[in-house]
Amino acid sequence: MYPSSKSLKYLFNSTYLRLISGLFLLVIYYIFIITLVSENNDFIIDVSNIIGPLIFSFLVCRGAYTLLKSSPVTIWTPVVAYLLSSALFFGLGPLVYEFGNQETQEYLQRHILLSITSLELLKTNLLNAVGTLSTSGTIFVLSGVKQFQMPSNNSSNSKHSYKLNLSTVGIFFLALGFILRFLFILPHQFGLTSFILPGVVNNLGQLIDLGLTIVAYLACKQKGPWKIILLTILPLHGFSTLLEFKKSSLIISLLLPTLGAYAASGKLKKLSIRILAIALLYFLSQPYVHYGRDMVEASSGSKHQATIQQRYKITKDFFEQGNVRTVINEDSKQSGWTRLSYSGPQSFVMDEYDSGRPGSTLKDAWIVFVPRILWPSKPVGIGPGKMFYKLATGHDRQARVGVTVYGDAYWQGGWVGLVVLSGLMGAVFLLMSRFSLIWITRGELIYLPSILISIQMALLGTTGFFINKIFGALPIYFAYIFAIKMFLVLFIPKRNYQNDFTSA
Repeated sequence: MYPSSKSLKYLFNSTYLRLISGLFLLVIYYIFIITLVSENNDFIIDVSNIIGPLIFSFLVCRGAYTLLKSSPVTIWTPVVAYLLSSALFFGLGPLVYEFGNQETQEYLQRHILLSITSLELLKTNLLNAVGTLSTSGTIFVLSGVKQFQMPSNNSSNSKHSYKLNLSTVGIFFLALGFILRFLFILPHQFGLTSFILPGVVNNLGQLIDLGLTIVAYLACKQKGPWKIILLTILPLHGFSTLLEFKKSSLIISLLLPTLGAYAASGKLKKLSIRILAIALLYFLSQPYVHYGRDMVEASSGSKHQATIQQRYKITKDFFEQGNVRTVINEDSKQSGWTRLSYSGPQSFVMDEYDSGRPGSTLKDAWIVFVPRILWPSKPVGIGPGKMFYKLATGHDRQARVGVTVYGDAYWQGGWVGLVVLSGLMGAVFLLMSRFSLIWITRGELIYLPSILISIQMALLGTTGFFINKIFGALPIYFAYIFAIKMFLVLFIPKRNYQNDFTSA
């Protein structure tokens, strides 16, 4: 059953208190090594670059495990997704500099943006620890504030609840998402149309993932036709994500139905095994995605514009006998692992700020809050990734590189900027988590689009810039909330009822 407000508040407080205590000690350790240990003592620095990320990974993974074990419903919150993302990008990622194979080490040293010293790596590990400490500390402090407190188990009986059948929501999401994705979004991505799709429409395409999430839940609970629907649509949708040559689409298409199945069973062991399998798929998909993007760019000059016929041929060529092995052998630099590490870009922006050249990536943040319907000529893709790549490498290419929100925050204002902006992100994640738990406990799963945005922001947003990954997602998040509230008020009668979605 769903825990009471008091027990959930205690769960958050105790979990994050242990987390920030461990992170604080880790920060002190990093500062001690950087301040008092000579730069020439490479052995101690290398050891610190191993045990530091390992301890960091343990702390955040233990926090996520505690929340999920005590309250499975927290799987729908960005505060849990944020911890899992931190373990991946700020724990496992930097370890590639210590444990990568010889080809990987040579690649890292050759790449102008990835080549850093052991001391520079240690400083980026300190950056990540301080950023995570600030974010987690804010979550811990604000979790006791009324406006941020977790909902009680009486939320499902609230007078504001709306009766909406779970199967109805699932079919609605599935049908609308299917239409938008296959008739508008994919044709646009595949270069079959010339118009610009608003960001809201692009995000609505993920309704198909949300529909499959509910279908997966119903398939585990009720079996029957729901299992047939799941086994029919999921492979088709999965194949379409393969043709995108986009890892995030492939992973989301598998991860969300996994969460739906977990909501039905509540078995953490099964969830862990499935998430590990998805993580393994992420690594294995790297050669395929890189091959696909390179072939698309070679034929069209862009990594994204290619027809469905061209994409199908590229996929077919990749999976031809012997070709997969060739491409994987050529990928000996462990690109799946190196792409988890942002230490190189982080070190660059830290040096930029320390040298008196602070960043200004937030100066155009106001643009993201203006809807395209009010500004038809609104710039497309205002993320600074391309600008940063040119600044760091001197090459004017299509490549876009993220510096992580922690690197971006430091670039704006040093350690003070890091603490302030990371704390702001923690407040946003906690507020979104409160909203998500309220909707889940009331059974108002029509809000799943907003829940998905918050989870995606916490999972992947920390690797980019604040302007596009955090601030850029907020208008879409609140636009969904507003539109859904209007729909519920106008068309759905209020009812008091108990939802079985959270009682699993």
